[in-house]
Amino acid sequence: MTVLISGKTVRRELGAQYRGRPLIVEIGSHVLTFRLKGKRSRFQISAVACFERAVAIEAAAIAKKRKEERIARRKARQAGI
Repeated sequence: MTVLISGKTVRRELGAQYRGRPLIVEIGSHVLTFRLKGKRSRFQISAVACFERAVAIEAAAIAKKRKEERIARRKARQAGI
């Protein structure tokens, strides 16, 4: 895996689109910068914040799954009584 040295960025066009325009991401050593292709506005997020958000989304999905399983077990117990 290539380590990004500060000062260098990697630009990639993503397959994802927003309102019909492809997304462009610039990956820096500590920051991700997003923009729409053909537009000048840029939106930055730190790599750490992006990672923390991904972890929070995964934790919420696991909690939702556990809650659904708990409800299903409770309904099965009630139906068996």
